[in-house]
Amino acid sequence: MFKKIFPLLRDIAIVIGGNIIYACGVAFFILPGGLITGGTTGIALFIQHLFGVPISTFVLCFNAVMFFLGLLVLGRKFAATTILSTFVYPIALEMIQRLSNGFVITTDPVLCTVFGGLCIGAAIGIVIRTGASTGGMDIPPLVLNKLFRLPVSVTMYLRDFNFTGIFMYRRRSTIRNFTNFDLYDCSG
Repeated sequence: MFKKIFPLLRDIAIVIGGNIIYACGVAFFILPGGLITGGTTGIALFIQHLFGVPISTFVLCFNAVMFFLGLLVLGRKFAATTILSTFVYPIALEMIQRLSNGFVITTDPVLCTVFGGLCIGAAIGIVIRTGASTGGMDIPPLVLNKLFRLPVSVTMYLRDFNFTGIFMYRRRSTIRNFTNFDLYDCSG
């Protein structure tokens, strides 16, 4: 019985840890650096900038919608592991932001890009290797992979390229934004 439960508990711990790393990357590097990232967090940053909606609130709502898409197309096993990320990441992000009380490691754009990208890339890679996802916009590439056999990494890269391009006009430095999504997509 322990041999059946241990892998599940290990995967749950890995998914939680990956989401905490993701939240740390966003809270300590992406936000202080004034960077934008692809995926749900990138959309949330844009929505926050325009309407003042808290990032964690938008991410939670959007992740719930994407979760149901994943459930319908990818099945119950995927949904069971992804439900964890759907809630852990926005809760971890909110808690880290509140507990850090405005603590900033650096606002240097290059350091924020490198370390934010490394944190996010490592987090996504860790979570996806367990068969789960970080929720949100990680689900459509997995759906496309299942339906059309498109490589997950390629569709994630194209997604981030498009989002970053669309939202980039709001930012000053295109190099910072391109470097950010390149770093975390290549590391995952």
